[in-house]
Amino acid sequence: MKYMAILSQEKSLSRNPLKNSLNGFTLLEVLVALIILGLCFTIIMQLISGALILGKSSRDYTKASLLCRRIMEEALSQDVVKNSEGEQNGMQYIVETEPITLYEDEEEDKLPFKEIKTKVTVLWQIGKREKKVIFSSLKLVPKEKEE
Repeated sequence: MKYMAILSQEKSLSRNPLKNSLNGFTLLEVLVALIILGLCFTIIMQLISGALILGKSSRDYTKASLLCRRIMEEALSQDVVKNSEGEQNGMQYIVETEPITLYEDEEEDKLPFKEIKTKVTVLWQIGKREKKVIFSSLKLVPKEKEE
């Protein structure tokens, strides 16, 4: 009787799925694991690549904004702001000025100053695409200094 109980236990152990998995992984399990690992690796590499591209773009916009600000400060520090163009650090800049009117003609004549709009545009190339940053400001100029 004891012998029969031991035989039935051995038969139930041989049918146990855990015993079969102790021998190792099947080829299908290994392939599925490698495919999942490859997909995760590909997604991570794409995220890193996108982050690097965004970092370079952010750096370019920061450089352009700083250049634009410096040129705007130089232009506004002059008594008479004039149109100009130039290039610095591989970026082209354009300074444009135009008189504007804030009031009607009768009120405009009474004012001792003239309003001038100054616009600074910084342009640069990334591959075939052109990028730009535009700053705009107003300056009050005494009427006798205006040209």
